[in-house]
Amino acid sequence: MTYHHIPKLAGVTEAAAILGWDRRKVATYWGRGKLPEPIQILSATPVWTEEQIIKYAKEELGMTMFMAEKRIELFEDGEFEAKRVTCEPSEDGLVYRAQYHGWWTRPDGQRVRGEINAQFIEPVQDDADAVLNAGWEPGLWTVEEVAE
Repeated sequence: MTYHHIPKLAGVTEAAAILGWDRRKVATYWGRGKLPEPIQILSATPVWTEEQIIKYAKEELGMTMFMAEKRIELFEDGEFEAKRVTCEPSEDGLVYRAQYHGWWTRPDGQRVRGEINAQFIEPVQDDADAVLNAGWEPGLWTVEEVAE
């Protein structure tokens, strides 16, 4: 039996989540030819690979983005399961803040899609391990529910 690797796919909604944009912005950029060529168009909707969108974010927008699997204890604010992290290195090549995207388990036990915006205590190198293990500046991070 032969098995084929099928890459993770991204439609407009998934591309918007990856880029941190809303669906309208993705649709507008696609309509203007500013996004990569989709691998397929289904019912007038573009379909890209997740890797195409991540590569676009890095090369065209100057963002660093990586997929992650990390549980973050937020103490009285619950727990966060990071699935993706985005950050923009500054001119010195260091990262001073990042956005963590994933699932937030609130203190009441409700699990919702969430986002953490955090400023680091000390700047870190532009790589996944450094960003995932950076310390956050007390009082300079927020966690909030985001629309699916």
